[in-house]
Amino acid sequence: MTTLRDLWIAKGMSSTQVAAAANISVPTLYRMNRKEAAVLQKTINDVCRVLGISRAEYERLSPCPQAERWR
Repeated sequence: MTTLRDLWIAKGMSSTQVAAAANISVPTLYRMNRKEAAVLQKTINDVCRVLGISRAEYERLSPCPQAERWR
């Protein structure tokens, strides 16, 4: 089960680095990690660009369990 968080860790990035590169807040990044519906499509595209993944790859990621929300 791979999450968005797993991807940025594998790339050696912190949540702060990913959020800054995509010009979003860290809480927004974590909402994306949990696959919450309230995230704008442009935001998803920006984070995909920063992590070097396609939108289809993002859609296949698993949502992060609530227990790992702010880990």
